[in-house]
Amino acid sequence: MANLQAKNVFIDTEFFEAMNLNFEHTMFKEFVRFAQVEFVKVFLTTVTVSEKTGHIAERIHEASLHLKRFRKEGRVLRNVSACYCIFADFDEQAAVAEVQKKFEEFLAKVHAKVLDLQEADAGAIFDAYFQKKAPFGAGKKKDEFPDAFAQQALKKWCEENGCEMYVVSADADWQSCGSPLIPLPRLQEFIDAGVKDQSEDLSERVLGLYKKNINKVEAAVKAAFEDSVFTPMMWLGT
Repeated sequence: MANLQAKNVFIDTEFFEAMNLNFEHTMFKEFVRFAQVEFVKVFLTTVTVSEKTGHIAERIHEASLHLKRFRKEGRVLRNVSACYCIFADFDEQAAVAEVQKKFEEFLAKVHAKVLDLQEADAGAIFDAYFQKKAPFGAGKKKDEFPDAFAQQALKKWCEENGCEMYVVSADADWQSCGSPLIPLPRLQEFIDAGVKDQSEDLSERVLGLYKKNINKVEAAVKAAFEDSVFTPMMWLGT
């Protein structure tokens, strides 16, 4: 692959948050296409999935509180037909289940491999914690443990398989994750490079087939030309 250094890619919790869990977005759909033709391999970790599941419930609960306040302060809108849907019954648990299902369906569509953290080296992670090494740093302590365990799991998998992996996250802690992980702040960068690789690969395949079958192609063109109604005089307009 000329543009992509690796076909493995990890998506951090932060990215799902930035995309507002909108799995109908064109970017997500293109990513699903990549995965389903086995152009990319998608990875998450158990801690990432757990974080995302917890965040879904938290965000919907926060949104429901905002909705309740809006309904109270804007109750006059109950008299406006265009706003009836705003005041319809809202089942918070059903909403959580719906979004969670969409998240799980996305993971299934991209054939995501979820790495376990049971074999993570806790000693090495605590050493990094006390020495303030990435992903820990000044002012960043316990909240970074999930990222530390996730990064180690990803690095261990890469080392065992002799390969590299892109990690998609705008979080500064992931930008300094180090080899064999390759940080990318936006999934769009990965997709753009992937589209270029696919286009170049298709062009090479077409050219290869042409060269392999050039005699057949030339014979077919010659036969089609001879069978056509074209005559040299047609060029003269007569």
